[in-house]
Amino acid sequence: MENIKVFAMVYKHRINKLGEVPLVICVTLERKPIAYDNLKKRIRLADWDEDARQLKPKAPNATLTNALLKKRPAELDGEFTRKQVLGKTLTQKKIKDEVAGKKPSRSFYEFCDGWLPKKYKNKETLRTYKNEITKLRAYQEIL
Repeated sequence: MENIKVFAMVYKHRINKLGEVPLVICVTLERKPIAYDNLKKRIRLADWDEDARQLKPKAPNATLTNALLKKRPAELDGEFTRKQVLGKTLTQKKIKDEVAGKKPSRSFYEFCDGWLPKKYKNKETLRTYKNEITKLRAYQEIL
C-alpha cells in the first residue's frame, strides 16, 4: 500500500502586506508532495499553530476554520483509504485528480454496458437495447 499523508499547512512564502498567508491542504505520497488544495482562505501567520496544524484558539473564526481544516483532510484521507482497500493503485495523477475534484470520465457506451444488464433482466429487452447501442456506436464512428 502507498504511504499517503494529508495535512493542513500554510504557504509562509506567500505572505501579503497584512501579514496573511493562504491555507492549503497538502497531500504527500512516499513523503513527496504531490498535490495542494487551496482552501481560498487567508489567516494571519501569527495565528497559526505549526505543531497542531490549526489556528490558535483565540484567532478570529478559529472554531469554524479548524473544523474546515479537519473535514477536508479527513474526506481526502477516507477516499484514498477506500481506494487502497479496494486494491486500486494510487498514482500521482489519480491523487491530483481526486484533490482537484475531477471524476473519472466514462463514455456513454461504457455506462450503458454496465447499467443495462442491471436495469433490465428480460433477455429480449436487453438484446433490443444492446442492438440500439450498437447502432449508435456505428453512427458515431461515421461522423
